[in-house]
Amino acid sequence: MPIAVFFFFLCSIFPVTIAAAPADSVRGREVAEQAFRSHFNYRDVNAHFKMIVQTPERTAQREGIAKAMLLDQGRSYSLVTMTQPKDILGYSLLTHSYSDQPDDQWLYKHSSRKTVRLNATNRGQPFLGSDFSFQDLGSPGLSKFNYHYMGEEKLNGQVCLVIERLPTLENTGYSRQLVYYHKEHLYPLRIIYYDNSGQRLKTQDYLDYQLLDRKHWRALENRMTHHARNTSTRLLWSGIHFDTGLTEKDFQVSVLTRRR
Repeated sequence: MPIAVFFFFLCSIFPVTIAAAPADSVRGREVAEQAFRSHFNYRDVNAHFKMIVQTPERTAQREGIAKAMLLDQGRSYSLVTMTQPKDILGYSLLTHSYSDQPDDQWLYKHSSRKTVRLNATNRGQPFLGSDFSFQDLGSPGLSKFNYHYMGEEKLNGQVCLVIERLPTLENTGYSRQLVYYHKEHLYPLRIIYYDNSGQRLKTQDYLDYQLLDRKHWRALENRMTHHARNTSTRLLWSGIHFDTGLTEKDFQVSVLTRRR
């Protein structure tokens, strides 16, 4: 997964009763666990991003900073703060993610200079008119899904392990997801999201992977395509730094207003 989605897909390893589960479910869970472990081998990370929103009518570009910190028991914190253009300067999304329950999210609205807590209804809404919803910017959490191994498939010349993820929580907005993991490195190359009627809704592609600090594979571009709206959003990443010394104080709700 990228610094996404942005990059926060945390790993919390729970026991699996192999004898009671179908073989494809056991294999699917194993692949998901291995992918999480190989990806989340840092304590904290921050990066700069450009967001390019493309609609049939226009193109809009925005910029921001994303920070994240991994905690114990499959928890994580993330903070997205917009820096450009000036009319959204300071617009921020704070997320406290958990492995097996809905995330807590708070939005600082630049226009009203107020912080609001998001609920299950508005977490599915678009973030700043992009094709990423608020919940897309949180952590799926390993135990928020049941898994099925679908087999191997080639994607753009790369052999992938394809995993179906079925949400275990309500009000996710998605009925299922297909994740295409690079067979060797186990980073995601594509996620296909299906709506509650079973129709393909969105596709996220992870592009331009680079090995950073000799141990962190990261996609420098995320591209989310919304098939129903015929729109797309690109996230272009730069200045990615790991283990910078962030603490839990950097992700408190009070930070949203204190920084203004």
